[in-house]
Amino acid sequence: MLNQRQIQIMERLENGKASGLELAKLTGTSKRTVLRDISQMNHLLQSVGEIRSSQAGGYQLHIEDKMAYRSLLHQSMYDDELILLELLRHDFRTLDDLATTLFLSKPMISEKIVFLRGHYANRLEIKSRPNYGHYLDEPLFRKMILLANLIDKNPSFFCERLGIPKDDFDALLQRIRELDVARYYPNIHSAHLASLILAAMVLGDDGETGETSFLEGLEIPAGAQHLLALFFDRQQQKSQLITTSAMQEILQQQGEQYSALVYDMELAEQLVGHLKRSIAYPIMLHDRKLHNISNIKAVYPLAFDLSITFVASVNEAFGIELYDIDLIGLYFSCAMERGRQAAAKVILFSDQYAVASINKQMIEREIQTVEVIVVMHQKELEQKLEQHDIKLLLNNHAVYPDVDADVACIDIKKLLLKWSYRRFKIHWKKLMFAKIYVPFSLKNWQWVMITKWMRIGTPLCVAYVRSSWKKLF
Repeated sequence: MLNQRQIQIMERLENGKASGLELAKLTGTSKRTVLRDISQMNHLLQSVGEIRSSQAGGYQLHIEDKMAYRSLLHQSMYDDELILLELLRHDFRTLDDLATTLFLSKPMISEKIVFLRGHYANRLEIKSRPNYGHYLDEPLFRKMILLANLIDKNPSFFCERLGIPKDDFDALLQRIRELDVARYYPNIHSAHLASLILAAMVLGDDGETGETSFLEGLEIPAGAQHLLALFFDRQQQKSQLITTSAMQEILQQQGEQYSALVYDMELAEQLVGHLKRSIAYPIMLHDRKLHNISNIKAVYPLAFDLSITFVASVNEAFGIELYDIDLIGLYFSCAMERGRQAAAKVILFSDQYAVASINKQMIEREIQTVEVIVVMHQKELEQKLEQHDIKLLLNNHAVYPDVDADVACIDIKKLLLKWSYRRFKIHWKKLMFAKIYVPFSLKNWQWVMITKWMRIGTPLCVAYVRSSWKKLF
């Protein structure tokens, strides 16, 4: 059997060549330990495959029999889940109990327990008591969710371990698909609901079998029925707190914090749907198949940061079981891509191309949803205003200090200094706020007044504009 460190090495080499130093950093060990692991892995792989060192440096995985390789990896990968299953089904489990059940040595079981504690440090409380053994210190609802996650991971494998015939699971799933599940418990997939029901049947108190009032046609023991009813009621109360307006408020706070208004109504609605699905069926298990997080961090670092902050904000605001940032990072990435495809256009009117280029780079770097168009001549300015939907005009021109245009205009000095750039960002946020939240609430004459006010740059008038803006909203 492969240990957890060797599985990590194997999964990394599946994605491409890696050096010994890289593998050592990945597993938190020395290069000598990595070499010993590779030797043991090659012994286990035998005719299935081989890890070879390349002449250019690093190690590569060559697989001869993909089916046999997957079977070997699959068998080793479920050791951790089987330990969790044992801790779920029993009050305490000693190393001897786990070694006998899983057919592993006590040192390997001990190593896996240490790994699980670190791996699930923020999700599960795996504790030990002298003379008793290891146990899972979690309330019944969380144990039910975890057991449902395990069943959902591989129904045939874990149903067999629980003594549930696979035909019973298939029959239950078929009956659920025939029901109008949304009427009883919305935002959940049929297979997830089947896993929850089986988990409640395993962990619920014994009782007589009867038909449930909330899932007609399903015969569920009374104890499991009671446990499910309490769980569904609690989760639906949480789900009702997730509204589009609440989501907009969180996203707006994030946008102000990161100075990046990358969100739109589509993003808010997508996140509301994702959170409601996460509440209906929380995921407590780590998913080894998720590789998007590293890709998001490399391609969209801002989306990665936004997703982490968003998960923390949502957990604090609503107290839901939400750990995975992968899908949320993808939602933010798509929103940024939509913003790039439909970037708001700003004209920078200047008589010095070098100064204009520096200002353009500064603005586009700080505000990803802005496309700055540099214009040097009056006639070209008139053409751009006719051809494009310009949101803002930055007048950086010495020859034409006054520009008559039907868009908001800000006069700036040669280079955007700290105070003038802050002023530009404040004005831009207000324009985007009006675009997203109140696109039709202001009349034309009010927009004309705001446009004229924004041309004045003295501190006194800027303060007056800000107070007037607040009154309008």
